[in-house]
Amino acid sequence: MSRVLHFQADRIEMLLANHKVNARVTGGTVTPRLVRFHLATALGVKVRQVANLHEEIALSNLASSHHALGDLTTARTYFQESLSLCQTMASRQGESLAAANLGLVLHDLGEYEAAQASSQLALTIDREIGDKV
Repeated sequence: MSRVLHFQADRIEMLLANHKVNARVTGGTVTPRLVRFHLATALGVKVRQVANLHEEIALSNLASSHHALGDLTTARTYFQESLSLCQTMASRQGESLAAANLGLVLHDLGEYEAAQASSQLALTIDREIGDKV
């Protein structure tokens, strides 16, 4: 259990870093129903920055879970929602990740042209922001 929690904490820190939010997981609380991670943000980080990522994280995790379980149609829906949210938030890195993941799901669904377009979008975004990361 401890290894899983450390892995999840590392994923949270990585996601925050991808969105240029300087924060670390400093601990957490485990209950029978949920795990609550405690974050320590750097000086100057606005709580709003972290709060805006909440829905994106939830959509991405749901999509990944459904993809892993073989529920590709639901995974596609959640990755599309995640992509739309990232576009609304102007999160280029999040948009690239969502587009790449959507491309994988579309490929698995046999929707090869749509998968290619989604993967091309991810590549284009990565090239645009490549020297800014």
